[in-house]
Amino acid sequence: MDLKKLGKMAGNLAKNVDLDNLDLEEVITDQFINKNTKLDSVKSFIEKSGFDISKITDFTNLPAEKLDSYVKSISSFGSWKEMLIKAVMK
Repeated sequence: MDLKKLGKMAGNLAKNVDLDNLDLEEVITDQFINKNTKLDSVKSFIEKSGFDISKITDFTNLPAEKLDSYVKSISSFGSWKEMLIKAVMK
């Protein structure tokens, strides 16, 4: 199987992942944040967000537009969902 086909299969698999039932603490790690954002840790991701949250799983309760805007401001991702898909595929 060629790499292009494998990449397409991985993309399709990620799109079918139930993002609402992810264990965010397992997929959004310090290493992921450090590699894929301007920040260096989950703690800084939470602190710099400006949202009143205490842990990464609290992000699921935020308005999508505000969360997407924050993600765009600290990364090259276009949305929170796009970031989650990348985290799942890591």
